[in-house]
Amino acid sequence: MLSEEKRTVCLNDLVIKNRTNHKIEAREIDATQPWILESKSSKLLTISKKVESTQLVLRLGAPEAKWSLPFTPSGSEEMFVKLAEPNGVHRAFTIALSDVAHLSTLEISDPTYFPFSLRNETRTEIVFYQSNPSLPREGSFAKPGAAALLIATAHSLFSKITTRPAEDNQPAWRPIRFRLPPRSILPYAWDYPSAKDKELVLVASGRERHVKLEPGTSMSWSLARDVCVNISMDSVHVNSSEDAVGTVMTLTFSMRKAQLKMTQV
Repeated sequence: MLSEEKRTVCLNDLVIKNRTNHKIEAREIDATQPWILESKSSKLLTISKKVESTQLVLRLGAPEAKWSLPFTPSGSEEMFVKLAEPNGVHRAFTIALSDVAHLSTLEISDPTYFPFSLRNETRTEIVFYQSNPSLPREGSFAKPGAAALLIATAHSLFSKITTRPAEDNQPAWRPIRFRLPPRSILPYAWDYPSAKDKELVLVASGRERHVKLEPGTSMSWSLARDVCVNISMDSVHVNSSEDAVGTVMTLTFSMRKAQLKMTQV
């Protein structure tokens, strides 16, 4: 059953379907009162802006849960949004926007996996974060926990986030850095999934490299005079259960000797 709840001037209608087993709260970024979405339920809402112009935030339905970073629903592709459990562990939820009978529908699902995985087979720690060249600001490091596959909490930055001008429609940005220790694996989803151009900035041994998380990515990264890191991207299909079907892209860092031949620029 769809229930209607009007809070602002009706400029556009939006149906949100919570297909997960979790209670989820949602709101526009500049609103104070959240919408409550019970598990396996749908709700008809009125929002203050057109769907393609609004910024939403989500959180799991617990008083101590943190709000996600803001995102803008897009009908062009499915996006992953990270939500933090009360214990600080993050889960990746998929957001899909469709238009049915001229009514925008936003579906929230829990695929039980992250879209990316970073695998460090080297002896060097690698720091990475999502880039945004227009706002180069300093951020705080986020460390993986004791378990190799836990993503560190970075939501303390949320209170400092403001919106950009409406024509840009992108959330204000600051780097959220993660540490990838040697011989470790870390799952990842974009911190700012609505960004138009998405890249990772890699930092190790004082060297920096930008990389796109795209199939077929392959490059070398010189970290020392006689040592290079080989960077490669592969895709693995996930089909472990009915709720876990998709593709995980793995970015692998492996050591190899640098070639002695040098090219003068």
